[in-house]
Parts: sequence; structure tokens; C-alpha cells
Amino acid sequence: MKLCPQCNTKDVNSAVRCDCGYSFPDEPSAPITYREPAVPALKSTPPPLTESSNPRPSVSPEVEDFIHERAYYYVARWHKLDETLKTKTTGTFNWAACLFSGYWMAYRKMYGYAFGFLVTQIVVGFILDALKFPTAASNGLSGGIMVMSGMYGSTLYKRHVLARLAEIPSDLPDHLRRQAIRDMGGTNWWAPWILVALIVGSYLLPLL
Repeated sequence: MKLCPQCNTKDVNSAVRCDCGYSFPDEPSAPITYREPAVPALKSTPPPLTESSNPRPSVSPEVEDFIHERAYYYVARWHKLDETLKTKTTGTFNWAACLFSGYWMAYRKMYGYAFGFLVTQIVVGFILDALKFPTAASNGLSGGIMVMSGMYGSTLYKRHVLARLAEIPSDLPDHLRRQAIRDMGGTNWWAPWILVALIVGSYLLPLL
């Protein structure tokens, strides 16, 4: 309500002129303020996991030096390989181990595994010949051995690498330790050919 200073009567708020003739002065209008429209807050989504946000476990430089030839191939799969053979993950199938089996083991200086492969192949071959197994059964068995070698070859190689590195005394000076890793690791091109000669000789020996 407004009070007229001339006649002391009250009038409505919207009055501009009183009944007695008094004109109310213009009131200053309130400043207009602009408000930004409210924007609903977007739900924040976590960034997608990438190789950098979830890095793979690192592989020691000694392992890389031990592997030497094609170290990048094994290092990229190293974290997937379980040397206890309790788990099997995808992306670890080794075609070299599948196609060449014991010869690949000999090339990688896995002499114990290569010798086991040699003995197994000779014994199984004699058994199949003695029992007059058909050729298809013999070929199927050989194919199964190849597939198993491809599935678990890299895992056996990891077990071999870790076991050989553990044999090196920890108190050796650095230069001698590096030399031991070079001598024990790497590859041996002569070993597969020696294995071939032993297998061929085992089949030719009964014919002499």
C-alpha cells in the first residue's frame, strides 16, 4: 500500500495518482539481471582402460637378454604365460613350437625337453610299428603332439628361462652375470640338426 503525503490516505500499490489529485513520483525500476539457464549436470563416465592406464607387468632386462632372438615375441606374451601350466590363456599359441616341436626346443636350448621329445618319438614309433597301427592313427598322434607343443611350448620356454636364470649365482659381478646369461640363453642352430641325425639314426640302426 502507498500513503499519500497530501491527504494521508492509503492507496493501492499500483496507484500512480491519488484521488486528491496528488501524483506519486515515478519509482526507479529494479535493475534487470540476466541469469544463465540451469544446465543439468552430466554424469561423468570413467575413461576407457587403455594399455597406459593398465600397464602390463614389466619383464626384466635379463629375461630379454636371455631370450635374445625374437625376444619381442615372447616378451609381448610373457605376462600371459603360467609356468605352472595350471592356466591357459588365448594369444599364446606358438606356431614354431607346433610345426617343429622338439627341433624348436633344441634350437631354444631346451635340451632336457628336446631329449624327452626324442625319446618319446622313438618309443611311440616302435610301439606303433610293433602293434601294426594304421598310418592314419600314427599321423593323428603326431598331429596331436604338434598341437600340444604349440599350445604349451611358450609356457615351457618361460619355465626354462626362469629356471636357468635362477641357477646363476646372485653374487656374481655384473659383467660375469651378463656373460653367463649370454652363454646360457639365446639359440643354438646346431642342436636341431643333431636331433635330426639322432632320430634318423634310430630308424636306420635296426636295418644294419
